[in-house]
Amino acid sequence: MQENLHLLIVYPENFPEELIEKDISELDLEKLNIQIEKQKNEAYSAMEWIVPTFLATYILKPYFDAFLGEAGKDNYQSLKSFCKKMLAKGKEINAHLVPATLSTEKLSKTYSQSLAVSILIETKTKRQIKMLFDNNLSLYEWENAMEKFSDLITEHYENYPNDKLSYAIKDLSPKPYYTIYVKINPTTKGLEFHDDNTLISESRK
Repeated sequence: MQENLHLLIVYPENFPEELIEKDISELDLEKLNIQIEKQKNEAYSAMEWIVPTFLATYILKPYFDAFLGEAGKDNYQSLKSFCKKMLAKGKEINAHLVPATLSTEKLSKTYSQSLAVSILIETKTKRQIKMLFDNNLSLYEWENAMEKFSDLITEHYENYPNDKLSYAIKDLSPKPYYTIYVKINPTTKGLEFHDDNTLISESRK
């Protein structure tokens, strides 16, 4: 991955180039360092939340360092608008996992997070946080949760290490290369932070 990359945007391998160009045209292509990747259809031996989604937007630390200030306010609003359009695309995709013939019991019967779309960010310490979106919730609820997450990220970069996000994830996996996951609570619509261990515990309920 490029050292000063701002955004990495992932599409399915067969997604038309002209539609990708249309999607990213609303972003500030002159100021942003963007990389587009095509996700191949591959077999994965992993828990559901680890498998890459069809559509994914990675917002990396150099982006926040460059555009969270007042001068980058319009840029950040455009990015959030882009992310919401990606959520809308993901809401329309009916994605599911097909287990291996001998591993049909490995998939959770209660896992309801979208396999079509996710948003991933890097924290100030370059921890990766992957936002998951519950298929049982509406697009409106997805968008509201994304706005809450966006507010947490803004406050994190402004007030680190004395910020709400840092406190929320401090007791999760201490290994910096492990991903943190944020889910939308289906009842309260608040944000919940997890690591692989807590998600495995939930999947066994």
